[in-house]
Amino acid sequence: MKARRVTEITVQTDEAFIIRRRAGSVQVCCAHCGSGVPMVTPEEAAALFRVGVRAIYREIEAGQLHFQETPGGSVVVCLDSLQKIVGLLSRNSGSQT
Repeated sequence: MKARRVTEITVQTDEAFIIRRRAGSVQVCCAHCGSGVPMVTPEEAAALFRVGVRAIYREIEAGQLHFQETPGGSVVVCLDSLQKIVGLLSRNSGSQT
């Protein structure tokens, strides 16, 4: 009987997300962090962390994410607070809704 030869190939990939806005980057002084931090929309946050938009809103409602309302009524989320709970978001996001 001949011995079978097995070749294992490991591939590592890196990703970068670029968010382009017409009006430029939103950098606001987060009331919770106390410093100027990048702010993203809930939709952008969901895309960045591969969770559903509803998961982002659930964390806002639970007080886990820092957010502010813009003068136009839109919601923006503190990117620093998002990065701190990224593990929690990915575990709790059962659906991409």
